[in-house]
Amino acid sequence: MDFERAVAFLKGFNPYEDKGFPAYNEKNFNLERLRSFLKAYRVAYHGLKYVHVTGSKGKSTSCMMIGNYLWKSGYKVGVFTSPYIIDITECIWIDGKNISKDKFAKYVFQLRKFVSGYKGQVLTYFEFLTVIVLQCFVENGVDFAVIEVGLGGRLDATNIINPEVAVLTTVEKEHTEILGKTYDKILNEKLGIVIGKKVKKLVVGWQNSSVRKNVKQKVAGVREVIFVDDKSNKSVVYAVLDLLLGKVNVRLLDKIANDFKMIGRFDVRIIKEKIVIFDMAHTENSVMVLLQNLKNMFPAKKFFFLVSIMKNKNVKCILGPICKFGEEVIVTSSNLERGYTAERLKDLAKKMNCKVVAISDPELAYKNLIKKMGANNVFVVTGSHFLIGKILSLKKA
Repeated sequence: MDFERAVAFLKGFNPYEDKGFPAYNEKNFNLERLRSFLKAYRVAYHGLKYVHVTGSKGKSTSCMMIGNYLWKSGYKVGVFTSPYIIDITECIWIDGKNISKDKFAKYVFQLRKFVSGYKGQVLTYFEFLTVIVLQCFVENGVDFAVIEVGLGGRLDATNIINPEVAVLTTVEKEHTEILGKTYDKILNEKLGIVIGKKVKKLVVGWQNSSVRKNVKQKVAGVREVIFVDDKSNKSVVYAVLDLLLGKVNVRLLDKIANDFKMIGRFDVRIIKEKIVIFDMAHTENSVMVLLQNLKNMFPAKKFFFLVSIMKNKNVKCILGPICKFGEEVIVTSSNLERGYTAERLKDLAKKMNCKVVAISDPELAYKNLIKKMGANNVFVVTGSHFLIGKILSLKKA
């Protein structure tokens, strides 16, 4: 089985991440189904030490920074993040490297052989991916496994683990049609990685005052809870490492934070001698952070934006600030099942008194903008990981 066939096999099992989610309940997201499969497949995942990360923003960045620090401190480390931008190997990282395509295909081949004779309930794409991740980490004998929640927390496939330290990064109102429309309901889902489990240590990233108060009430039974008072990912990572190891090499952490790069996260590239930035900001706070970073790094530049937004996101909070900030904004379509069409985004922008240009084909939109760029411009591709993946996958991006 080659890599492409391996990915196609997995995508044949309810890839909700690509096509949209069903009702968010125990029937559709059944952790016992996954536990039973792992037991039958003989993946001894209970023996690993985990860090489990949920929240609305900064999850992947925090996971990778924690993983890098532990690895550079001499530990064997596995990190699982999602979603991926270009290909699925980005999701599985061990000791400084993503899993190879050949190795990933071998895991899927083993899985396919087992599934062909399995009599229990069939899993979803993300559940099967979680199985591969855990099998990979167990077989490689990692000292620590750093795991990012896929969606929410309580019913997420990753919630079969019992972490040494749980992490709640900044929470925003997103995925409200799935997780609930209030902070209270959203927190019930995200804190499901802690509440009702034997988790003894929790790090809570920066929250607004009402969310912070709500979190305090919900996690009153957790032995050690650290609330981080500033918005930096580095502060969250420091608190996690301090709880996990008892001490932190500040110089090493500073170097990791300063050198940190991750695809699609304020990812600055020079393409055809022009500055292009890929950032998957898709919430109100992450958009504001993106715009502030652009101001700080390029104070004299003017910005072109290419934006795609999923239907479960707050268009006003994403597109409004971008339109005020950018010299020109093109909206486009990057996922026909889950995303807004370019024309629909243009209509919504018009209602907000925002001027945008609608081009349905993201490749055409990208090429049009990059041709218009002058020496004083910076091009920003944002709003969705689907859009970033499509542009970065172009042969001559």
